Amino acid sequence: MAASDDVGRIDHPLLTPDFLERRLYQLQLAGTAQEADTLVCLPTGLGKTTVSLLVTAERLDEVGGKALMLAPTKPLVQQHAEFYREALQVPDDEIVVFTGEVSPDDRAELWESATIVIATPQVVENDLVGNRISLSDVTHLTFDECHRATGDYAYVYIAERYHADAADPLVTGMSASPGGDEEEILQVCENLGLTEVEVMTEDDADVDEFTHDTDVQWERVDLPEEILEIRELLNEVITERLEDLKELGVTNATSPDLSQKKLNGMRAELQKLINNDQSEGYQGMSTHAEIMKLRRAVELVETQSVESVRRYFERQREDARSSGASKASQRMVSDPGFAARCGKPTRTTSSTRSSRRPAFCWPRPSASARASASSCSPSPATPPKP
Repeated sequence: MAASDDVGRIDHPLLTPDFLERRLYQLQLAGTAQEADTLVCLPTGLGKTTVSLLVTAERLDEVGGKALMLAPTKPLVQQHAEFYREALQVPDDEIVVFTGEVSPDDRAELWESATIVIATPQVVENDLVGNRISLSDVTHLTFDECHRATGDYAYVYIAERYHADAADPLVTGMSASPGGDEEEILQVCENLGLTEVEVMTEDDADVDEFTHDTDVQWERVDLPEEILEIRELLNEVITERLEDLKELGVTNATSPDLSQKKLNGMRAELQKLINNDQSEGYQGMSTHAEIMKLRRAVELVETQSVESVRRYFERQREDARSSGASKASQRMVSDPGFAARCGKPTRTTSSTRSSRRPAFCWPRPSASARASASSCSPSPATPPKP
């Protein structure tokens, strides 16, 4: 990928002429990401998306196929799509957006003619499960905010399918905050099939000239009572499952907000039991998986919306009915204690879509509470600890 020193712009057959500023650190990161499945860690505002775009341009030019970029929210998807259309010499109608607002049939048709698809992960997961799309000819897959690739988040399933289905796969994960410790980062890399980690900070010489002083002010947002109630109910169930693991001797912690590192430690202890042919290990591993699913639900209700967590449990219910369902999913949706706290499953005899009820009838927030919950998404209720 050539860089024009005299004008400070990047020259490439698929890039809009004189559009992208030449930044050495971006070229270095893209160079690594072109050769291997790479986690790119770069502070916010320093052009992670540009790094991924450079890799996409090179792959499409050298290998062909199509590119898929995933981002967790619709505004991010739209933002990336606008940037790609400006920066790439690819017809606008070949850079398509997939969100829940596009019907499944339309997505299937658009997929066939698209060169670049930018999408929320849930719709891609649904389309893969429904066999509406194939990843076989995707030559570059980008996961934006890839630190989300834990537990049952759609990124994990999509990455597994991609590595299995693609003829010539290449993955780029992008994050400004990949994890609080090495174990969390390694877990994300394992879930996405990443083999290289490239980190640059504001202190690196190549980055320093592009950084600016920032003044960050945190504002605390109080979650609505309905949200807090749902979180409390979920945490009660998590505490009960941790009590079960405590009885197995793999932990002394029963607090629902324990760290991922401690959860990883529990899993390691359970694996030891399994390696010693102790049946308790298998039972404990299933309980551990259930805890991870419940923690994902807590994250959704804190950072997204009641609707997000409702859809999440609907998917869990559907998974539990499938032939290859995990015991964790089956037990979670059928456990009487869980149903008693989080709403009993309801049946309906009507076949109309409008009358269908979710598996779990969450307390429904008022209109003002729903608006409040929506306005605080996707930021957490409190700032992270330093």
